[in-house]
Amino acid sequence: MAVCGDKELLVSLLSGSATSDGLSRRFLGVHFDSRRLTEGNLFIALKGKRSGEEFLPSAFGNGASLALVHRKIANDKALLDSFEFKDRVVAVDDTLEAFWKLSKWWRDQISARLIAVTGSLGKTTTKRILAALLSPIGKGGFSEGSFNNHIGVPYTLCSLAEDDMWGVLEVGMNHKGEIARLADLIKPDVGIITGIAPVHMEFFSSLKEVADAKCELLGGISKGGVGAVLNDNPELKEAALKAVPETVTLKWFGTREGSTVRLVDSQSCGLDGYIHKIEICGKTMPFKTRLLGSHNGINVAAALMGVISAFPSVDLTALRDSLLSVMPEKGRLNPLVLPNGALVLDDSYNSSPEALKESLRILGELGEGRKTVAVLGDMLELGDKSEQMHKEIGKWLCQHPYAGYLLTFGTHSKAISKEFKPSLHVDTIEELYNALLEEGFEIALVKGSRGMRLDRVVSMLRDDL
Repeated sequence: MAVCGDKELLVSLLSGSATSDGLSRRFLGVHFDSRRLTEGNLFIALKGKRSGEEFLPSAFGNGASLALVHRKIANDKALLDSFEFKDRVVAVDDTLEAFWKLSKWWRDQISARLIAVTGSLGKTTTKRILAALLSPIGKGGFSEGSFNNHIGVPYTLCSLAEDDMWGVLEVGMNHKGEIARLADLIKPDVGIITGIAPVHMEFFSSLKEVADAKCELLGGISKGGVGAVLNDNPELKEAALKAVPETVTLKWFGTREGSTVRLVDSQSCGLDGYIHKIEICGKTMPFKTRLLGSHNGINVAAALMGVISAFPSVDLTALRDSLLSVMPEKGRLNPLVLPNGALVLDDSYNSSPEALKESLRILGELGEGRKTVAVLGDMLELGDKSEQMHKEIGKWLCQHPYAGYLLTFGTHSKAISKEFKPSLHVDTIEELYNALLEEGFEIALVKGSRGMRLDRVVSMLRDDL
């Protein structure tokens, strides 16, 4: 059962104000989206592009039991007097701050072993693998989608049940200090840092700054907990050693010697995924996944590190088959076979230099002896190094010609096509789609940052061919 309580609890815990009627009225679970809440939820009216209070009629119409609103709204007596559900509203100074207070209180009520995952790359996949591996152990919960920010993390905490055995929370950031605050809220038993890469660089001047920001997670780990960090990056390792508190045990995973969990080898099974050989405390075991790419071996290693840190006595051989339930997600190297037999690798959800290189490697691996096309959009949020990084991808592709032909779309990706030939740069999605059809392909990789919306090309291919 998720976070629960009554109107009186909200008033006392959150320094709220409300009418004296219906203090015993209860709620079960929370949501901030009036369209997605379920019967009995507490609706939290957060301020976004529009005031959350505008959605109160929708929230109560969809079954909300109670609602948190901003006090300035509640002080509008004329508004409340005309409001049908005025006795089901609790007013607070700041609904987001109150949301955090509620989730912090609920964190202290639950007994689940909590694992927090952050990193420049792989955190969402690692979270999904962790949830699959932990599912045979017992009941638990994990972050929806990419619910990894100042709203998603408290929501996930409030979604966990008192009797859950485990919880996995994804933690993201754009600025220094964000992870520290989220980690302090979660107080994880295990904190995993999957690695660092030049992603979301517009607010950071170097990878060292990124490493320091990611390692803020270690400072929030509960006393006696474990910090699990990728062993392959010297800057990250140095930052972790400086950041880890004395009360936290630091352990390593990766490909290097000295890792508690070490990726030894990855073997491709074509579109059926990969077999990753992983050494755990000196014993090597195979782990089969349906996810494309050798890079997912590190994600599996990270997840295994999390499992054995949270549940040291677990029998990993009993958990291996659960990995097969983790399927490629839409937009994340998801293979789509079109009616004409051509293959599209839909990787349109996001892009960054290292992730793009790995996707191009997979295109080359699957496309050996076949006609391959890479359809690339801009890699966004790279800051003032964006032009340089796009140009470097073009040079890298010249040295590693995994694509037979290149199509680019966007402002910055033009630098890639200037370096690599044969290629064509276009200015619209329609031109991109038509150029791809005209060129023809047996395998096409479609990859770009979310803001480029290259999923439109994938949809057009799926619908038209």
